[in-house]
Amino acid sequence: MFLFCSSTVALVLFQYSSTTRVLKVLVLFQYSSSTSVVTVFVLLQYSSSTKVVTVLDLLRYSNSTRVVTVLVLLQYSSLRRVVTVLVLLQYSSSTRVVTVLVLFQYSPGRNGHSALIPLL
Repeated sequence: MFLFCSSTVALVLFQYSSTTRVLKVLVLFQYSSSTSVVTVFVLLQYSSSTKVVTVLDLLRYSNSTRVVTVLVLLQYSSLRRVVTVLVLLQYSSSTRVVTVLVLFQYSPGRNGHSALIPLL
């Protein structure tokens, strides 16, 4: 485990390893007092001999513009199949506008075809 902290940045790295399983967690927290922006970045990865799960999360909040942005990437892989989901959510309290984008991709394997489907 690794931990780093300062007045504006915090970083945590945790790694677990065994004969067949691997878990990695990375968390980054950043605050800027000059721009009033908070950014949180999270990366989680779990792996075994048959499957891999990866989660990437980004959260950003700006106090000056009152905008919240969330980006999430989820990927699951098992043998030859890969499923990827990407979600983007943005909300502005000043304009009261919500933006949502969801993409879904499924790949059945080497001989199959991959499909990228915008859900919203």
